[in-house]
Amino acid sequence: MVRLSPGELRHMRWRDYSVVMQSAMNALNPMKSIGAQFKDALKAHQRISSERVRERSARCSASSGSTLRI
Repeated sequence: MVRLSPGELRHMRWRDYSVVMQSAMNALNPMKSIGAQFKDALKAHQRISSERVRERSARCSASSGSTLRI
């Protein structure tokens, strides 16, 4: 991985590797909706339609036991 270019690393992040911060104070921005934060993360690392972002965000929310509507 140390020989990969920044673009190659960006392509791998969140698709193959990710870090989930455990500190609640650092995990989410309280000034942005959770849906907007999902969208930012997904669009930063892959080409994905807005419809697919909504589907994936809803699936992640449901899998965590959250009742939030995204």
